[in-house]
Amino acid sequence: AMSNREKFIHAHHEASNFVTTSSISDIVPWLGWIDRLTGLTRKMKNCVKKLDKTLGDIIEERRQQRRFRRTKGREYNTTDMAVADEQEDFIDICFSLMEQSQLPGENPDISIKSFILDMMSAGTDTTKSVLIWTISLLLNHPHVLNKAKDEVDAHFGMKRKSST
Repeated sequence: AMSNREKFIHAHHEASNFVTTSSISDIVPWLGWIDRLTGLTRKMKNCVKKLDKTLGDIIEERRQQRRFRRTKGREYNTTDMAVADEQEDFIDICFSLMEQSQLPGENPDISIKSFILDMMSAGTDTTKSVLIWTISLLLNHPHVLNKAKDEVDAHFGMKRKSST
């Protein structure tokens, strides 16, 4: 059986593929029914559920490890949260903030999941993904595309040489 870590890596990779894959509704929103018909919408929803469950399992596993470390710390008569050579990591810091009521939102686990995904995505998001979304958004908002064209013309002039 796969560990939670392996499940997370697999689910995150799958979600990243959806982010970088263009669908017809990205370009023409009113054709979103095609995504539902082909099963793309269902696959995306299942991927999000899998990622959410895996993150929930990881958070719960880490919560239990934290409780164990605290119990172990009391046995050794120390107040240090990181007993022996164990170091606090990102999730431990989130738990500490949660205990101090400094984590935003009503459900701290949602905030922790969000932080984890932000950290992972920031490290793995690609230029390709950003460009795909930028082009998709510009195509879906012609008034913004026209403003961008006008700005390029204003800075570089109408007689600029093509980069091709």
